[in-house]
Amino acid sequence: MVKSKGKWVYAWNTIDKETRFVLASTITADRKVQDAQKHFQEVKQNNPNSLEPEKIVTDKLGSYRKAISREFRTKSKRTEHISIVGQRKKINNNIIERYHNEFREFDKTRRGFKSNQTTQAWANGHRLYHNFVKQNSTLGQTPAQKAGIELELERNKWESLLFKSLT
Repeated sequence: MVKSKGKWVYAWNTIDKETRFVLASTITADRKVQDAQKHFQEVKQNNPNSLEPEKIVTDKLGSYRKAISREFRTKSKRTEHISIVGQRKKINNNIIERYHNEFREFDKTRRGFKSNQTTQAWANGHRLYHNFVKQNSTLGQTPAQKAGIELELERNKWESLLFKSLT
């Protein structure tokens, strides 16, 4: 949850377990099935050539089940939905919770955002920072590098990324 216009809104994030690459970040005012679907549609839109996931691990929010079924069901296969509670289980969502903690630290200094659009813009910016600029301590490289996305960024990765976006 993130403060926007003095009210709590919901930050939906999806991360690839192997690469730690954040696939999508979506800000919504509610946590209904339609909101979860909106997020999973963004995941698919940001990754048009990717295969459908074999498994999606979530917390126990009820909206996920229908949204995953609607967005990741094909004639040949169905994505397995694993709904968990607790950090100490063999299958857990610790990786995405770690990302949420990173964003909370980032958000805490701002004391909330002025609008949902601003909140979404900052969520997108933080996703770029996480994926392309910040080296993951476990991986020893950025999630983008682990995913095979090599942009040949210079020493100041942030500035280099900005310049590349202009060309």
